[in-house]
Amino acid sequence: MLELDQVHAYYGRSHILHGVSLRARSGEVVSLLGRNGAGKSTTLKAVVGLVRVGEGAVRFEGRDITRLPTPRISRLGIGLVPEDRRIFADLSVLENLRVGERRDGWTLERAFDVFPALRPLAGRRGGSLSGGEQQMLTIARTLMGAPRLLLLDEPAEGLAPVVVRALGERITALKREGLTIVLSEPNLRLARRLADRAYIIEKGQIRFEGTIAELDADDRIQRAYLSV
Repeated sequence: MLELDQVHAYYGRSHILHGVSLRARSGEVVSLLGRNGAGKSTTLKAVVGLVRVGEGAVRFEGRDITRLPTPRISRLGIGLVPEDRRIFADLSVLENLRVGERRDGWTLERAFDVFPALRPLAGRRGGSLSGGEQQMLTIARTLMGAPRLLLLDEPAEGLAPVVVRALGERITALKREGLTIVLSEPNLRLARRLADRAYIIEKGQIRFEGTIAELDADDRIQRAYLSV
């Protein structure tokens, strides 16, 4: 479904990604692991056109989307949940969800079914929610557009362990529905629970590709790139 082929990406003149290649098959959860600053967020932003790809190609369902503008990439069926959430603090939960609505997208009822904790909060302002509630709202808002590929940028960042577990359960439910997910995450424990396969990125280069079982069996790789 998603393929990055030798992608080099830049912030201005700063060369951040150096030939990144990765794939996510339909219905698969793929985790992109690495320390802070390794290039995880940049990789996801390269997929949706938020950073400049100077060389290489990004393909979605066989189509080259490397040079397409971000709104068009979104309409093709790719949704990004950014690390900083970007909810509308002065809008209610319901209004935030309606911002993400599309004619052929999810209904509000479906969003509340997947994230039941949001239902009693429908009238609350987004800025008054806890960190975990805001993260669920951000994911639900993105899903209102009915993406076939969901990119999650460090969804567990700054959340308490009990909230991370609850969030993991929601992501697992989405996986069961067949949604393809690429998860940028420094939390190896969460990746173990959710992902089918993993990539490790370090200094803008892929250092490991394999199943979670293969990663668990390689202590050297974990120590070298994940501080385990």
